[in-house]
Amino acid sequence: MQLRHVLSTEQFRDRALLDDLFAFTDHFRIADRERALPRHLEGRIIASLFYEPSTRTRFSFEVAMRRLGGDVVTTESAGHFSSVVKGETIEDTIRVIGGFVDAIVLRPAAVISDLISVLPNRVPNPNREQTE
Repeated sequence: MQLRHVLSTEQFRDRALLDDLFAFTDHFRIADRERALPRHLEGRIIASLFYEPSTRTRFSFEVAMRRLGGDVVTTESAGHFSSVVKGETIEDTIRVIGGFVDAIVLRPAAVISDLISVLPNRVPNPNREQTE
């Protein structure tokens, strides 16, 4: 199974991919129950940017990340408490934040299709020298 970006449920139309995904999650569910989760995400950080209320979804990502050893930076009301209020575009926000973290969880999904041009392989990372 190899997905670099999950942008739509349409990506999961392949039955074999779904079977692999559910088998993988079953492994983690059992390990979690036994308090034996591998800390595969140690040293990794996700940014959780929620532009609409979604407590359960936000918590599920944050808890999963922490249980796997990673850390989370979050804003749950990004539409009110981010630079978008000052006129910064969501694309610019993603481009900058993408340079600080390993992954971004974004909601609402309505803006995701507009962000394809700023996905991580094109995101400038202030922590590494630019080579082009």
